[in-house]
Amino acid sequence: MFDCTPFHFRACYIDYWLWATVPGLFLPVGVVGNTLNIIILSRKRIRKFSTSVYLMFLAVSDMLFMMSSCLAETVHEMTGKRLEVTSNFMCKTNNWIVHTSAGFSVWLLVLLTIERVLLTKWPYVAKARLSSRNALKASLVTAVVCALFPVHYFFGFEIRLAINHINQTRNTCQPLPGEYYLFDQYPWKVMILVVLNIIPMCLITAGNLAILATIVKQKRQLRRVAPNTAIGTSVAQKRQKSSTRMLFILSSFFMVTTLPFTFFRVYKELYPAIEPREYARQRLTETITVLLLYCNFTFNFFVYFVSGTLFKQEWRCFSSSAYVRLRNAFCGSELPGTTVSVIEPLRQTRSEQIQPQNDTIRALSTYINYDIHNLHVFATRRSSGSPYETETS
Repeated sequence: MFDCTPFHFRACYIDYWLWATVPGLFLPVGVVGNTLNIIILSRKRIRKFSTSVYLMFLAVSDMLFMMSSCLAETVHEMTGKRLEVTSNFMCKTNNWIVHTSAGFSVWLLVLLTIERVLLTKWPYVAKARLSSRNALKASLVTAVVCALFPVHYFFGFEIRLAINHINQTRNTCQPLPGEYYLFDQYPWKVMILVVLNIIPMCLITAGNLAILATIVKQKRQLRRVAPNTAIGTSVAQKRQKSSTRMLFILSSFFMVTTLPFTFFRVYKELYPAIEPREYARQRLTETITVLLLYCNFTFNFFVYFVSGTLFKQEWRCFSSSAYVRLRNAFCGSELPGTTVSVIEPLRQTRSEQIQPQNDTIRALSTYINYDIHNLHVFATRRSSGSPYETETS
């Protein structure tokens, strides 16, 4: 609203109220949700998996992006002041954090996709290689590369006076004149588009299609080999299926929230706004795409909870444990008969899964005991010399 207030366009007011309301929901939800992701994924039972390592780094990266980008943009839209212009240090550091965290989040999804592809196509070889330690190494190497990618912000940016589209002079965080300015105008934007958008999206899409094709092929082979046989699934297979489902949902959510922003950035560079009314409409469109992009960094907790069975079980255990601790802290010692078991949700889930198997085992055991009893009676009668003699009381 600060840039288009003199014209009082309706699009300006819609843009203002979007920034005044939506980020106020995204910021606390994103911080709390990503903090819960880190706590749950770092629990002893779930942190041993390589997928949990990637998701923990993803939660940290998403939180950094929300604090450096969403918070800074909201302050700018509400007050007209940018945090980057408070000092040269903020000018260099904030832009570096935004691009590093955004790139790291995107490439972590690529690593997750590659891991699922390997586990789906070559499960026995992949399980021996894809350990949590190797996942930690891959994440750290990716973090270093993503941190070096925008390192030019530390050398080529500073606070300078600039004139905006309504001829107002203000301090802005800009590249230095000369080679840095030319680099920022075209090559850097193309590099962001290619390295942080096109290549990761292509890899994620190709990886998910490969996983889907492999799953369909495996099911057809199983039907051809044993068409009338009901094949059970082990715990490891159920866990792999849950992780694959989570990856599909996470990748789809990433595409839906990121593609509009990417397409609009390209459109904005090709067709810049000239008239004030056109500029106001373009700003409103940009605001909608940016807020949609922030959804990708905000609601991952709910995506994990909906699609991840093991994550949901750990959440239940964590919430039960937290409830017990809070009750003991505020109410003193526990009352008799009111103990809440931390593993009760997990035990209930397991009992529901194995109940049909227990019924079958119970029926077989009854049948076997009945046969053993009949054999014992038959052997007793035969030893007495009358194997066909009826039993007398």
